[in-house]
Amino acid sequence: MSRNRNILPTFAKVRPPVHTKKGKEEADACGRRLLKCAIDHHHSRIHRFNSDITACKEICKTRLHPTDFDALLEKIKSLSRAKTETKRTLLDFKLQRLEDSRPPTRTRWVVNLSNRHLSPEEKQVLSKGRLNFNVQRGINRAEFLAAAELGISLIDGPEEVKQTARTNIVGALSSTHNHHILTTGEKKILEGLRKDHSVAILSSDKGRSTVVMDKVEYDQKALLLLQDS
Repeated sequence: MSRNRNILPTFAKVRPPVHTKKGKEEADACGRRLLKCAIDHHHSRIHRFNSDITACKEICKTRLHPTDFDALLEKIKSLSRAKTETKRTLLDFKLQRLEDSRPPTRTRWVVNLSNRHLSPEEKQVLSKGRLNFNVQRGINRAEFLAAAELGISLIDGPEEVKQTARTNIVGALSSTHNHHILTTGEKKILEGLRKDHSVAILSSDKGRSTVVMDKVEYDQKALLLLQDS
């Protein structure tokens, strides 16, 4: 749940190596990877526990009377529900504390002039920029290789030197990976905003704000500008 809300638990927070935008982005990306690692680990443990529980149930079923076995299962389910409710309450409390400690959303970067109600999550995504901003930080490998090949063709030297340069460039590219700026939840929100054709989302004339307008009003204003002689 914390990952879908773009909230990092305390254990996954990484101190930036330098207090720059790049440093904070890298620390945040590292924290998200730590969170994913923890989630995968817990899923693995749950799968293993479920297998153990199934095996124990089969053993109990062969050794107990059916009535006693059903009574035992009901007792276990009752205890499990109580434990689950207690744990859920504790986790909800921790999640709320993390949300309260999170810096406020940059709502001043989002100006909603439409009739559509924007949720806090949608404002959070829009505050990062327009719908067409880059959701992956990386390089276009095809364009980079084409430019590199052009540069290699200008090298005044034997073919062996050029081939070595090609090998080194391909190796360097293979070791790099695109980094996703948006979480899975934010991507879904972004896709929902894209599919809403009743609103137009654009940048303001001044500043870096994102403006949300009703599509009808936007078309009317555009038509007035075209008709202005």
